[in-house]
Amino acid sequence: MSSLHEYKCRKCRYKALAIPDAESGFFAVTQLSVCRNCRNIVDVLVSCNPEQLEPGETIEEPLATFLKNSHCCPRCKSRDYEKWDPELRLCPRCGTKMDVDEGTK
Repeated sequence: MSSLHEYKCRKCRYKALAIPDAESGFFAVTQLSVCRNCRNIVDVLVSCNPEQLEPGETIEEPLATFLKNSHCCPRCKSRDYEKWDPELRLCPRCGTKMDVDEGTK
């Protein structure tokens, strides 16, 4: 099971919580990204898996939510984002390599 990591920038003091290897959930597929508009590390909803619905559950509500919230920053709704590399750990605010605290709860 993946653990939550806290990334901290020593230079500008930006902090972010992220699960670096979690890209596919039960219904949603996310991509760890940097929003170029608000300059935050965010999980961007990029795909959905309707086969994961429970018997009798309809696709309309999850699909409507997906279409409304997909391919944009969950904070500012901008569609200007890029995939963030948790190995490089570059701060989205100042470009400095961030420290990581693995296993944050």
